[in-house]
Amino acid sequence: MNCTDSNASTVVLSAVRGTTAIICTLVSLFTVAIIVYFRLWATVLQRLYLYFSASTLAYLSTLLLGPMVLFSEEQACVAVGFLTQCTSITEVFFTFGITVYLHVLLFRGYCRQSLDLRKRTQFILEGLYVTFCVLSPPTVDWIPFTRNLYGRTGGWCWITSLDRSCRDVGFLYQLFLQYLPILLLTLMTVGTLLSAYILLHCAAWRSEYVSVSRHQRDRARELLVLLVSVSVASFLIVPEVSTQVLFYRGHKPSLAVRVLYAVGTPLGKLGLSAALLFYLYSLRMFTWRRVTLAWRAWLPCRTEAEQVLYDTTGSSGSGAYGSTHMT
Repeated sequence: MNCTDSNASTVVLSAVRGTTAIICTLVSLFTVAIIVYFRLWATVLQRLYLYFSASTLAYLSTLLLGPMVLFSEEQACVAVGFLTQCTSITEVFFTFGITVYLHVLLFRGYCRQSLDLRKRTQFILEGLYVTFCVLSPPTVDWIPFTRNLYGRTGGWCWITSLDRSCRDVGFLYQLFLQYLPILLLTLMTVGTLLSAYILLHCAAWRSEYVSVSRHQRDRARELLVLLVSVSVASFLIVPEVSTQVLFYRGHKPSLAVRVLYAVGTPLGKLGLSAALLFYLYSLRMFTWRRVTLAWRAWLPCRTEAEQVLYDTTGSSGSGAYGSTHMT
């Protein structure tokens, strides 16, 4: 019994999703390359940036694989659908972890509370947190396997809305395994970022020193960028939820709505990666001049002056850029 989309609409959705995923994957890969090249992993916060960027890259990679295996063996699409579900929740966990740690740093700094942990204890807690973020999603995301719900859905691979008898039971799995956890974690993330922004903004007005006040206002504006980015990325999931709700209520959404569904999720991750790049740049953890020098170092032909300039300024590790101003 055929209860899926036509081949024409499936090809269109797959092409749109794949093209968007390619662009977003390149931006995410560039973010990871910046963090790795400039060795921005000296502090816990910087390593959280790295974990978040790596998880976003992994999630976008599964979105890129979906259209590639869509018309191949069914088991390949099932595997990609399962990986897509796991990596999406992992990425949201790391996003929430970054905001919580930012708030802890600010709260410690402005309320003068002690958070002095031994380095060994920090590594143990960090390792436990990373293990939780990576291994906890598969412990519940295997449940759709009990109803054979992983597979082709629209133009990609994920939890299908309809089972083999065309009964709409997949939406409930999508709701409890994807949408509700993302909604809850996103609300907590936005609330944490908003409280951190208010804390910085109030501290800036209470400061007696102009330089300190200006510095705190700058940090508040940078946090505001992250806050707006997370909010916009969350809003881009609305077409996805709307499409699934329409299917669940027995209405087939138009192709335009499903195209918005196809591009909304990758563009949300693109916005988060771009916001993180801007945030790292605003903290002077890297400069575009050093990125340009690093790029020219890989080119086969460059002038002798460029080589001398790179040897003196471009190859000197992370230096001052390896520390964060938030601490």
